Amino acid sequence: MSKSRIAAVRARTKWVETARPNQLLLDDNTEADTDLILAGRGFGKRIDIDTLLPTPDGWVRNGDIRVGDMVYGSEGWPVRVTAAHPVELAPESYLVKFDDGSEVYADADHLWTTHTKLERKNLYRSGKPVTPWTGTTREMANSLLYGGRETNHAIPVVEIAGSRRDLPLDPYFLGVWLGDGMSNGAEIIQGEGDEPITERLQDLGFFPTSKVMTVPKSKNGRPWPIFRYKGVWTHLKAMGLFRNKHIPIEYLRSSVNQRMEVLRGLMDTDGSVTTRAGHCELSLSNERLARDAHHLICSLGFKASISRNDSWRYLDGVKFRKGKDRYRIKFMAYDDRPVFHHPRKKATLRAKSSQLSRKFYRYVKSVTHVDPRPMRCITVDAPDGLYVVTAACVLTHNTRVGAEDCWWYAYENPGSICHVIAPTRDADLKGVCFEGESGILSIIPYELLEGGRDKAYNKSELTIKLVNGSLIKGFSATEPDRLRGPQCHRLWGDELCAWENFRPGNAEAVYDMAMFGLRLGKRARAIFTTTPKPYTIVRKLMADPTVRVVTGSTYDNLENLSPNFARRILKYEGTKLGRQEIHAEVFDLEEGGVISRDHFQLWPADRPLPMMSHIIISLDTAFTERTVDRNHDPDPTACSVWGAFIELRPSTKKTDRWDDDGLEPVGCIILLDRWAETLGFPALLEKVHAARLVWYGDHVQSVWGQPLIAPPANTFNYPSVRGRQADELLIEKKGSGISLLQVMANQNVPAHPFNPGNQSKLTRLHAVSPCFAQGLVFVQESDRDPGEPRLWARPLIEQVVTFRGEGTIAHDDDVDTTTQAMLRFMAMGHLRPKAPVKNWTPPEVPAPKRKIFISAYS
Repeated sequence: MSKSRIAAVRARTKWVETARPNQLLLDDNTEADTDLILAGRGFGKRIDIDTLLPTPDGWVRNGDIRVGDMVYGSEGWPVRVTAAHPVELAPESYLVKFDDGSEVYADADHLWTTHTKLERKNLYRSGKPVTPWTGTTREMANSLLYGGRETNHAIPVVEIAGSRRDLPLDPYFLGVWLGDGMSNGAEIIQGEGDEPITERLQDLGFFPTSKVMTVPKSKNGRPWPIFRYKGVWTHLKAMGLFRNKHIPIEYLRSSVNQRMEVLRGLMDTDGSVTTRAGHCELSLSNERLARDAHHLICSLGFKASISRNDSWRYLDGVKFRKGKDRYRIKFMAYDDRPVFHHPRKKATLRAKSSQLSRKFYRYVKSVTHVDPRPMRCITVDAPDGLYVVTAACVLTHNTRVGAEDCWWYAYENPGSICHVIAPTRDADLKGVCFEGESGILSIIPYELLEGGRDKAYNKSELTIKLVNGSLIKGFSATEPDRLRGPQCHRLWGDELCAWENFRPGNAEAVYDMAMFGLRLGKRARAIFTTTPKPYTIVRKLMADPTVRVVTGSTYDNLENLSPNFARRILKYEGTKLGRQEIHAEVFDLEEGGVISRDHFQLWPADRPLPMMSHIIISLDTAFTERTVDRNHDPDPTACSVWGAFIELRPSTKKTDRWDDDGLEPVGCIILLDRWAETLGFPALLEKVHAARLVWYGDHVQSVWGQPLIAPPANTFNYPSVRGRQADELLIEKKGSGISLLQVMANQNVPAHPFNPGNQSKLTRLHAVSPCFAQGLVFVQESDRDPGEPRLWARPLIEQVVTFRGEGTIAHDDDVDTTTQAMLRFMAMGHLRPKAPVKNWTPPEVPAPKRKIFISAYS
């Protein structure tokens, strides 16, 4: 037996021995052409949504991070977020504590890159770089100690690079003022022995204009002088520092040298250093300033801890009054990188020793189970996948069934071609399916790669060549047209549901193109791995008799799980979370929503659109006006166009009049168009002007135009009328919407600002829910899929019916455009929901001569 065969058999045997039973069903002699594997949630690499991430623009919650945002990587430089995955409740959650007091909540499968005890020992002895350990939170908990007593895992401290900025005040002066300045003025107290600080400020160009003697006294009974500095109070007040001491974000994200000057100003005034051990300490009474200073120190690559202590005033050696709480920040610094300018304190710093490695690592002290918490995973554009979290600047990391099937089939069938499709090229296809910890290159034996990994793997074309002539080729779901033409024997599609994120109907388009190319060999088969979501493509595959649906239940693998985990996860049996996490059901996200899908009424495709009485273009603009890659949509501008019309319905008031036909006019609305794009302000302005020129409800042959996105329905019954243009723009007053409102006002365009005030999104949706419940909201039926809404309308419907509050869905822009338009219609009287009449059937009357759908002004 050849070496390659031995390696392949060993790798396959290892997988067979560790895989779940349902994961090996691909090897049987089923007649199915396609396998749809629905993996239960809980396999993501997630951290708590409330974890704060430092970014170049300030602090951002993990739950608020969007694709395209910048965070800091392991080298301290900004890296781009390439994927921000949905928020999910992690049934197996852990609290990871470090020796400096910092904490991170992470799920069981979150990845960490650490230096173990053995790796650190080899590094110190040889001085050569070592390969760090990468593993999950669960694995880190199981290997917490080395030899049963020594701390095993450690994470190197990180220095955030920052960028040099034009700051309003010299950073050293700001640090001195934050330490010894008066919060309500431009005065600085000169304590005993602080003359070198005043001299340095004068060297920097800050000269005191007056001197005031004050009551506070030093130890020798002499009063401390206060110096007032001219020309600085304007800058302090502009930065929001009046009675609000803190370190402004522009200083926290400035260059290393500028941040060091802020720290030296703080340490010269409120810092100290021990003469023997060389421990540095910064003591502050302002909590916000202390938290900012702690982050400042950590961002400079120092390992710092912060604690709160009570302070007391003494009289003759006896406590008599409690003072302000003191926040003590402790860290180690050395004379090669002094944190003082004050000569006396600077001279006390110790020389750096090679044996003080503990001060440059953050050690993992404990990993404990906690109750399930909402968590989220992000992916960053960095070779090591690492990014910085929390104020302490902790480094953390960013399906296997398909990968195992793909490489094994390619090996067993020489000369075969396998296609791999993932949502995005770099983050998913390259970073997960090929190079990820469970990717093909991580699990395929080295001996099977032609010429070794470097020669066999083409990173630009994303292909892997095997020694037997087989080829594994990758494709991105963002480019479905690239799948036209290429043929294959085997197909693996990863995260099928995520293919829909780029445009409506994208998942189905990619699926169709991929299946057209699956035509080589006697038994061409496809395997799709995805998390269970109620998307159209998943429902169609589950209903297809040629598709075998494979789900993995916790009970199938219960004997391989720890008893503690089994107890924690199985307590959710019988709940919605249990159906999702234990049984991997296609959990219906619409359950528990305010609006049901059947609340949307379908306007038949073969019926002409009604004559509108009022049309609103409702816009929820992006918060920022920047543009990004269309494949990543961090903050889109959403637009929906709604028209009000009158429909005759059974009357809620019965009378004895002879001409009462039991009908009354009821105000309704219909969705005429919808789009969502990431646009810069000029493009947004152009798009809005184009939307205003559209005639809605027009005949297909008319020269007056058609909706921008929504194609006309089956229009052979359309009246040959002109239709109606939009009567007004409704724009939420935020972000780029403010600029858009100003431009519209200057151009005399009717634009109405929408200000939700203190009303949350959920409150507004509840306010308009009676209109949905009474069937007053229509969407157009698809002429291609009878009984289904138009393709362009489906994303809006999905958002509205799955929205259950802030953070429950990735994007809620369509929810905003819908609710604000409906509230506007209700305020104008076009929508007036009423209580329906129970147990009443309209009388048998001749059909009215007038049309069923009439204009409000007719």
